Amino acid sequence: AGAFAVKTVGIGVGFGVQVLLARVLGVEEYGIYTYILAWLGVLVLLAKMGWDTTLVRYVAAYYGKELFPFLRGLLRRALQVVAGTGVGIGVAAAIIVWGLGERHGASVSVTAWLACLLLPVMALAEVLRAALQGLKRIVLAFFPTLVLRPLVLGAGVAVAAIAGGDGVAAPVAMAINLLAVACAFGLSAWLLRSALGPTIRRYAPLYRTREWVRVALPLLLVSGMTLLLNQTDTIMVGTLLNARSAGIYATAGRIATLIAFGLSAANTIVAPMIAQLFSTGQHDELEHMVNMAMRGIFAFTVPVALAVVFFGEWILGWFGPPFTVGYTALIVLMCGQTVNALMGPVGLLMMMTEHEHQAARILVGSAVLNLILNAALIPPFGLEGAAAATAFTMTLWNLVMHRYVSTRIGVRPSIFRRHR
Repeated sequence: AGAFAVKTVGIGVGFGVQVLLARVLGVEEYGIYTYILAWLGVLVLLAKMGWDTTLVRYVAAYYGKELFPFLRGLLRRALQVVAGTGVGIGVAAAIIVWGLGERHGASVSVTAWLACLLLPVMALAEVLRAALQGLKRIVLAFFPTLVLRPLVLGAGVAVAAIAGGDGVAAPVAMAINLLAVACAFGLSAWLLRSALGPTIRRYAPLYRTREWVRVALPLLLVSGMTLLLNQTDTIMVGTLLNARSAGIYATAGRIATLIAFGLSAANTIVAPMIAQLFSTGQHDELEHMVNMAMRGIFAFTVPVALAVVFFGEWILGWFGPPFTVGYTALIVLMCGQTVNALMGPVGLLMMMTEHEHQAARILVGSAVLNLILNAALIPPFGLEGAAAATAFTMTLWNLVMHRYVSTRIGVRPSIFRRHR
């Protein structure tokens, strides 16, 4: 209930802030902002190197088995690696932006440079979130990033709009976003320290770096392919069409993701539980827990999907009249997200039960297919082509993973199965 509440509040606040940003920035500047954010998401994923998902899996197992020295070592090593990779990738990206500066204009370049500063802070905040999630402090894990960050961002943008009078440019919004992420990072660090407590903190850290890296790399591949499947369409719309179209498409995509909110909320709860139940051999309890989650996902997904069908164009209008042209793309994306939600936490089941290599293979193939389909369909069909490519590949990889989880792991996500 706590996890659902914090994610509900977070999604509401975040959605309201996006409406505010679209209204205040205007369709052109908002398009630049969302286009740079899409690229930032890819770079943050590379900076995390799969350590966030590794933390959820291992922190839950170590805490359940009271292996506190390894828990401390894992946390320290994850922060060290992610800080180093985040700074390195940020510097490299800044150099690339400098080299391409004249091609894209001042607004895009400055926004991108600010995103490079934001990159390591956002990656580290995600590591802290994953650690708290592994400790089953679900509300504390997601409050800083889902609630505090958009609140600070929204307040900052509102102040800037009132002070500026003529609207807010994309670089200003990105600078305020940097401040918001820094606030979320600071709160997450304090919450994690409090959650560990003096008892755990007194243990000297022990390390299994090679084992953690062996697990983190395929998890990075899984997370990377998942992100690419979610961001390729927006990036390619911005590249093959223009930033304005990217902003409209990203807005439709953001509304469509509301359909999978029930799945997202369930995943935050069940991820550490899957890891702990699997590591302790409680297979029946694992399947029972997953199917309880499935019933909650179903109860949320179907009404929201119907609401998007009937009120989607009206909701797009909140962002401004130009955004309503994305309605058809929204309906296509809605179909893909509905399948994604109703298949259940199949990807999470594979990652938390030592089947991450197989998950990576499925997602790599899907990401390549998604890239090819977007390249083929966007030029002739525009936003609708991008939506069709994404919805098709999303449906495909969910069906393949559901079959794998059912036949190979022996857990059949369903709203009908009962505990034996």
